[in-house]
Amino acid sequence: MIKPVESATRPGKNGGAATIETVADILDREVQVIIQEWLTRVEKESGLMSIKMNRQDRTGHLPHLLHDVIRRLRMEAGTKGPISTVAAEHGDLRYKQGYIAAMTVE
Repeated sequence: MIKPVESATRPGKNGGAATIETVADILDREVQVIIQEWLTRVEKESGLMSIKMNRQDRTGHLPHLLHDVIRRLRMEAGTKGPISTVAAEHGDLRYKQGYIAAMTVE
C-alpha cells in the first residue's frame, strides 16, 4: 500500500500549482455535506423511510462512522485497524430501531 502524500503539489490548470489532498482530508472537510447528501438519498427510499425516525435518529451515527473511516485512512500503511466498535454499535442500534440487515446494507 502506498502512503499518501498530504501536501504534495502538481502543476494545475494555467500553469499554477494544485494541491493534492488525501481522501481522509476531503472526507474530514466535507462531513456535513456527505451527511446531508446521504439523508437526501435515504429520504427517496420508501423501504428505509418506512422506519419512522427523526433526523437525529437517522443521521446521528454518521459523524462517528465517518470519523472512524477517516482515522483508518490516516493509519500508517500496512497497519491493521481494529474491529470497528462504531460500526458494530450502529448495527445494533439499527436492529433495535427495526431495520433488517438488508436495509442497513442499503
